[in-house]
Amino acid sequence: MKQGILFLICVAALSGRVFCETPAPISQVTNDKMGKAVTVAGEVVSFQESRKETAPYSFRLQDASGQVRVAIWPDVFNQIADKDKIKHGAKVTIHGEGALFHNAVEIHVTNAADVIVNDGKAEAPSAASAAPATAIAPAAKQTSATSTLAKGDVTGIGSITPVMVKQTVTISGKVTSARAPKTERAPYILKITDDTGSIDVVFWTDTAQKLTDAQKVNEGDKARITGQVNEFNKNLQIRVDDPAGIKTPKSHPDLFPSDKSTSASAQNMGKTSRLAILPIAEVAGVAIKDRVAISGRVETVEPLRAGKRLTVKDPTGMATVLLWDTATGLTTAADTLRPNDVITLAGSVEEALSTRVITVIRPGDVYSVVR
Repeated sequence: MKQGILFLICVAALSGRVFCETPAPISQVTNDKMGKAVTVAGEVVSFQESRKETAPYSFRLQDASGQVRVAIWPDVFNQIADKDKIKHGAKVTIHGEGALFHNAVEIHVTNAADVIVNDGKAEAPSAASAAPATAIAPAAKQTSATSTLAKGDVTGIGSITPVMVKQTVTISGKVTSARAPKTERAPYILKITDDTGSIDVVFWTDTAQKLTDAQKVNEGDKARITGQVNEFNKNLQIRVDDPAGIKTPKSHPDLFPSDKSTSASAQNMGKTSRLAILPIAEVAGVAIKDRVAISGRVETVEPLRAGKRLTVKDPTGMATVLLWDTATGLTTAADTLRPNDVITLAGSVEEALSTRVITVIRPGDVYSVVR
């Protein structure tokens, strides 16, 4: 019987391996796909080269329903026959496995034969054709959210995730570091910290030259920033191209209340704020996306492409922890974790395959490792 309503991509690899899948709308690549095989097709809208052997090549793939980040490590990428064609605008079909990174699901590819560069348009069904009409409601909500953010509503830094790349957001916090460019092509970099996290804000000389004296900030100053969420070297940042996106108490005093409670809060904003340690048994009662801190003995360590999967045990229970490489930079011992080490860490509570996991992604979220 003809299956005229389905677009099937059937690929026979040189190795003899064959997969025949219906590309799923990218909007359907959600948390329930973590650890599962998924096939998607779309257009490459950004591409990031690998900068070291342990870092992946990555790109964002877009179809009519949304975008997803695809990560391919060098040992696999270099075997792709058409790797040189994978660039902005390329039509690509991907078969890989869902994985969680930066609190968002992405696709990891572990076989070079699972990357197909299409000469024509990628035949991926749209979300509307592959799902009931109600399935497109989230996209409508996202558009609404983007519009609201663009009007200046303040977003907590800790709630900024990769799915917000290219969206305009406004943050407010304390400048905990300020760096001038060392070359003409480099940007100014401000690290802005609020009580939910920190993020780099970047802008270039042409924007800096348009700032008034009242808009210029130094370490310790408060600032309100509006700009576009970008991803650079696997880290999120906010890019400011319009000088009006930088506001300070001097330029806009009405945006910075001067009451004592607000002032005291601002003074503590730049300091490292550690969460109270929670017994592991109580993690089950914590809301998804909330942050917790736990401390316990490492039972198992399983290497992942961009980090480690741990099981951590305390007297009350056992927790699964996804410890990404982005979180280990300030605690060297975390790079060589082994069973029986005692680790104290903080992270976001996520759910994968009906199991609670603690995802650790921020530099400094590994409080300590004791051997």
